[in-house]
Amino acid sequence: MENQTSINEEFILRIHSLPVLNLNTFDNLKKQTQSQPDLLKEIFDSFFEDVTEMMAGLRQSVESKDFENYTATLHTLKGLSGTIGATRLFEITNYLYTQARMNDFSSAVSGLPLIHQSILELKDELDGKI
Repeated sequence: MENQTSINEEFILRIHSLPVLNLNTFDNLKKQTQSQPDLLKEIFDSFFEDVTEMMAGLRQSVESKDFENYTATLHTLKGLSGTIGATRLFEITNYLYTQARMNDFSSAVSGLPLIHQSILELKDELDGKI
Protein backbone atom coordinates (compact mmCIF):
# COMPACT_ATOMS: atom_id res chain seq x y z
CA MET A 1 0.00 0.00 0.00
CA GLU A 2 1.28 3.41 -0.84
CA ASN A 3 0.71 6.61 1.11
CA GLN A 4 0.56 4.80 4.42
CA THR A 5 0.82 6.76 7.59
CA SER A 6 2.82 5.03 10.22
CA ILE A 7 2.04 5.15 13.89
CA ASN A 8 3.67 8.20 15.42
CA GLU A 9 6.89 7.82 17.37
CA GLU A 10 5.42 9.38 20.51
CA PHE A 11 2.85 6.60 20.70
CA ILE A 12 5.53 3.93 20.16
CA LEU A 13 7.68 5.41 22.94
CA ARG A 14 4.67 5.50 25.27
CA ILE A 15 3.87 1.86 24.47
CA HIS A 16 7.42 0.77 25.22
CA SER A 17 7.28 2.54 28.58
CA LEU A 18 4.37 0.31 29.63
CA PRO A 19 4.82 -3.11 31.21
CA VAL A 20 4.30 -6.03 28.85
CA LEU A 21 2.16 -7.79 31.45
CA ASN A 22 0.03 -6.37 34.23
CA LEU A 23 1.30 -8.44 37.13
CA ASN A 24 -1.77 -7.73 39.28
CA THR A 25 -4.05 -9.19 36.62
CA PHE A 26 -1.71 -12.13 36.10
CA ASP A 27 -1.52 -12.80 39.84
CA ASN A 28 -5.33 -12.69 40.06
CA LEU A 29 -5.60 -15.21 37.23
CA LYS A 30 -3.05 -17.38 38.98
CA LYS A 31 -5.01 -17.25 42.24
CA GLN A 32 -8.29 -18.01 40.49
CA THR A 33 -6.82 -21.08 38.82
CA GLN A 34 -4.69 -22.39 41.69
CA SER A 35 -7.05 -25.30 42.37
CA GLN A 36 -6.57 -26.40 38.74
CA PRO A 37 -2.83 -26.14 38.06
CA ASP A 38 -3.06 -26.76 34.30
CA LEU A 39 -5.83 -24.21 33.74
CA LEU A 40 -3.59 -21.14 33.69
CA LYS A 41 -1.39 -22.72 31.03
CA GLU A 42 -4.49 -23.71 29.04
CA ILE A 43 -5.80 -20.14 29.19
CA PHE A 44 -2.60 -18.71 27.78
CA ASP A 45 -2.14 -21.51 25.23
CA SER A 46 -5.67 -20.84 24.00
CA PHE A 47 -4.97 -17.11 23.93
CA PHE A 48 -1.87 -17.54 21.76
CA GLU A 49 -3.70 -19.93 19.39
CA ASP A 50 -6.49 -17.39 18.99
CA VAL A 51 -4.02 -14.55 18.53
CA THR A 52 -2.23 -16.43 15.75
CA GLU A 53 -5.52 -16.78 13.87
CA MET A 54 -6.44 -13.16 14.54
CA MET A 55 -3.11 -11.90 13.21
CA ALA A 56 -3.67 -13.84 9.99
CA GLY A 57 -7.16 -12.36 9.80
CA LEU A 58 -5.86 -8.84 10.39
CA ARG A 59 -3.27 -9.22 7.63
CA GLN A 60 -5.86 -10.58 5.23
CA SER A 61 -8.32 -7.83 6.14
CA VAL A 62 -5.72 -5.13 5.50
CA GLU A 63 -4.69 -6.70 2.17
CA SER A 64 -8.30 -6.98 0.99
CA LYS A 65 -9.25 -3.62 2.55
CA ASP A 66 -11.97 -5.33 4.57
CA PHE A 67 -11.91 -2.74 7.31
CA GLU A 68 -15.13 -3.96 8.90
CA ASN A 69 -13.46 -7.31 9.69
CA TYR A 70 -10.22 -5.52 10.62
CA THR A 71 -12.11 -3.41 13.17
CA ALA A 72 -14.06 -6.37 14.58
CA THR A 73 -10.89 -8.45 14.94
CA LEU A 74 -9.08 -5.61 16.70
CA HIS A 75 -11.99 -5.27 19.09
CA THR A 76 -11.82 -8.97 19.97
CA LEU A 77 -8.05 -8.90 20.37
CA LYS A 78 -8.29 -5.79 22.52
CA GLY A 79 -10.77 -7.50 24.83
CA LEU A 80 -8.79 -10.71 25.13
CA SER A 81 -5.54 -8.88 25.82
CA GLY A 82 -7.20 -6.78 28.51
CA THR A 83 -8.66 -9.86 30.16
CA ILE A 84 -5.28 -11.57 30.55
CA GLY A 85 -3.40 -8.38 31.47
CA ALA A 86 -1.37 -7.98 28.29
CA THR A 87 -0.91 -4.24 28.84
CA ARG A 88 1.10 -3.32 25.74
CA LEU A 89 -0.99 -5.44 23.41
CA PHE A 90 -4.14 -3.94 24.88
CA GLU A 91 -2.92 -0.36 24.39
CA ILE A 92 -1.80 -1.01 20.80
CA THR A 93 -5.06 -2.68 19.82
CA ASN A 94 -7.07 -0.03 21.66
CA TYR A 95 -5.28 2.72 19.71
CA LEU A 96 -5.74 0.98 16.35
CA TYR A 97 -9.35 0.14 17.17
CA THR A 98 -10.08 3.76 18.09
CA GLN A 99 -8.52 4.89 14.82
CA ALA A 100 -10.55 2.33 12.87
CA ARG A 101 -13.77 3.39 14.59
CA MET A 102 -13.07 6.91 13.31
CA ASN A 103 -12.61 5.43 9.81
CA ASP A 104 -8.90 6.22 9.93
CA PHE A 105 -7.17 3.14 8.57
CA SER A 106 -3.91 4.90 7.73
CA SER A 107 -2.05 3.11 10.52
CA ALA A 108 -3.58 -0.31 9.79
CA VAL A 109 -0.54 -1.80 8.05
CA SER A 110 2.09 -0.15 10.22
CA GLY A 111 0.30 -1.35 13.35
CA LEU A 112 0.57 -5.04 12.50
CA PRO A 113 4.31 -5.37 13.24
CA LEU A 114 3.77 -3.55 16.54
CA ILE A 115 1.03 -6.03 17.49
CA HIS A 116 3.25 -8.94 16.48
CA GLN A 117 6.18 -7.58 18.50
CA SER A 118 4.03 -7.16 21.61
CA ILE A 119 2.80 -10.76 21.27
CA LEU A 120 6.41 -12.00 21.16
CA GLU A 121 7.27 -9.84 24.18
CA LEU A 122 4.30 -11.29 26.05
CA LYS A 123 5.44 -14.85 25.29
CA ASP A 124 8.91 -13.98 26.60
CA GLU A 125 7.46 -12.33 29.70
CA LEU A 126 5.35 -15.39 30.49
CA ASP A 127 8.21 -17.84 29.99
CA GLY A 128 8.74 -19.57 33.31
CA LYS A 129 5.73 -17.93 34.97
CA ILE A 130 3.17 -20.51 33.92
